[in-house]
Amino acid sequence: MKVRDAMKTEIHVIPSTATYEDAARVLYEHRIGGAPVVDADGRLIGLVSEKDLFRVMYPYYKSF
Repeated sequence: MKVRDAMKTEIHVIPSTATYEDAARVLYEHRIGGAPVVDADGRLIGLVSEKDLFRVMYPYYKSF
């Protein structure tokens, strides 16, 4: 089995100006664990994952 057999081809991107809440909503609504982050020109500048968002939104285990 190859990666291409498991990957999704419909890409949902998150603009770099999105809030953490907006990014979390995109991931939740599309049932994905991460997405590319793009600048105003649509160029890839990074990736964000659910884990990245949880780490920022809940920096301490007790706050989760």
